[in-house]
Amino acid sequence: MNKFIAFLRGINVGGHRRIKMAELKKMFEDLGFAKVQTYIQSGNVIFQTIDSCDKTLSEKIESAISEQFGFTVPVIIRTCKEMKKILSQNPFPNIKDFKQLNVTLLSDKPKPEERKEMDKLDFGADKFVIKGKEVYISYEGKCYLSKLTNNLLEKKLKVSATSRNWKTINKMNEM
Repeated sequence: MNKFIAFLRGINVGGHRRIKMAELKKMFEDLGFAKVQTYIQSGNVIFQTIDSCDKTLSEKIESAISEQFGFTVPVIIRTCKEMKKILSQNPFPNIKDFKQLNVTLLSDKPKPEERKEMDKLDFGADKFVIKGKEVYISYEGKCYLSKLTNNLLEKKLKVSATSRNWKTINKMNEM
């Protein structure tokens, strides 16, 4: 069995696209996934399956969410190996406040031309580094005040994205 982590984008935020974690867990189990665990309300699900393709898994889960809950939610999948790599490649190791460091998980590796355009942008004290299918972001202040947002990353890099703080990334690795 292969172990995966599914990160759902934009559920249970501001009262929109609400999914109870117990219902989400049951949906994953109904899809045939084993050892399903959820972590906090933002849509983090660890599961096991004999499947091995993250694209196929994303599509399967997105389709089930649409059918069962009536709305579309992008789902980004990572393997345990990929999660360990995310931790080990942190370009901001000196940041101790988990609220100051986010990782944006991308559905695909951005094309070089999109990366170049993104690299031209200046966000003042907020810094970012793109590594593969992840964008590491160091916020000087509160992340919700930054112009370096998930929506901007999706628009500029032309991929689906979802962000998690460093505490959540660490917890998903532990689990």
